Amino acid sequence: MWAVVPVRSFRTAKQRLAAVLSPDDRAALARRMLVTVLTALRDCPGVDGVIVVTDGDDVAAVAASFRRAVVRDDGGGLARAVAAGLAAVAEGAPALVVLGDLPSVIARDVEVIIAACPPDGAAVAPDRHGLGMNALVLRPARVIGAPPFGNPDSLARLQRAAREAEVPLVRVDRPGLALDVDVPDDLALILG
Repeated sequence: MWAVVPVRSFRTAKQRLAAVLSPDDRAALARRMLVTVLTALRDCPGVDGVIVVTDGDDVAAVAASFRRAVVRDDGGGLARAVAAGLAAVAEGAPALVVLGDLPSVIARDVEVIIAACPPDGAAVAPDRHGLGMNALVLRPARVIGAPPFGNPDSLARLQRAAREAEVPLVRVDRPGLALDVDVPDDLALILG
């Protein structure tokens, strides 16, 4: 299974944390989270390869240090970055989309969501609020069409799309997949 990891340039990442972190601190945080995600994917036996989709040379350098493929993001938003990554996955092959800002994800989290995905179906790990998506397995990669990442209600949109396409969708709740860092409240959870 190929994993697709969309990540904005560290220089422009995490703008919603500007009130509490300097630009350098936001960039360092984004880099640390990406390294955590790439490490979890590297350590998961079910992941055969990783495609990092990015608009930044800084992110591409980290991906290269992990010997990961890079697809350039055109800056059109998260949904388009995910679509670009999924387009690089072979026709008919399964895929995992995992966001690059999960500070506590581990290989076991990835193993669980991959194992939960039914044939000709999907498995989703929602964010901690139950509104967005942080990880999504698709068997095959285009089973639902374009996943609705980047919307505040992306989980509900995905559930609707799965129902309309008559695709089985399994929800996977794992702490390492639920916590992403977007706003100061999220940051407070990882700082303790």
